[in-house]
Amino acid sequence: MTNLSAKARPYFGAVVLSCALLTAGGIYSATRMPSGVYPEVNFQRIMVVAKVPDRDVANMEVTVTRPLEEAVSGVIGVAQVRSKTIRGGSELSIDFNPGTDIVRAEQLTWNRIGARRSELPPNTELTVEQMTPSAFPILNVVLTGGDSPAQLRDFAVYDLAPRIKTIPDVLYANVVGGDVREIEVVCRPDDLLAHGLSAADLADQIGQLTPFQPVGRVEGQPLAFQIIVDALPKRAAEIENLVLTTRKDQPVRVGDVADVQVLHKDRTMSIGYEQKDAVVITVFRRIGG
Repeated sequence: MTNLSAKARPYFGAVVLSCALLTAGGIYSATRMPSGVYPEVNFQRIMVVAKVPDRDVANMEVTVTRPLEEAVSGVIGVAQVRSKTIRGGSELSIDFNPGTDIVRAEQLTWNRIGARRSELPPNTELTVEQMTPSAFPILNVVLTGGDSPAQLRDFAVYDLAPRIKTIPDVLYANVVGGDVREIEVVCRPDDLLAHGLSAADLADQIGQLTPFQPVGRVEGQPLAFQIIVDALPKRAAEIENLVLTTRKDQPVRVGDVADVQVLHKDRTMSIGYEQKDAVVITVFRRIGG
């Protein structure tokens, strides 16, 4: 150690100068280095999520997960495909080789899945997205109160969530929980038979309802404006008065053969906070936001 110190003594100034330069360079680099709470990081990974309500795990595995695995395995640059299947849902994690153009890989993944789309159940909901920090929520807003879970969800969906979406750099706000309102039509078989109708006739007539209908056009050169009205029933009474057919010059309405009630969809998920029904708004940010 003494010999080393003796040999380094003539170069003491150079050593001090080198240390000072390295320290200054480190400080300069640290101040110039980008940083953030949610930094932009590009992962070589794509997630595929498929949802088919009310399907059991074994059925999902055979009809959804395996066809998707076979489809995405043929995408150029795929290194590994992992999957997870639950009731009513399937999730695939696709890892790509380093250096793969992940944007192009996402397009190719969509193409491969589209080629096998006919093999999947007709009501399959598909989502394909890159894995980035923006794929994860940055904020959860929990709502409690209201007269009912349905009213609380309506407030979240139609009032609060749209306001959150107007905030700069917010990509979207998902609403989970509460009760989803729906109008339920329960046919009365005896009344249907008496009017010469079937449950299929009732379902077909209601199924023809469309939310928006064109009713006219206004022309003002060089433009033409189409007039569209919202024809979707808002109350149970409007559906009850819907005419199904005519018998002996008398209209047969839905209310004559069925009971119409305002209820809510069966719950597949329950969310609570402090032992109360709750609704959660999950907020996601835009890439680069």
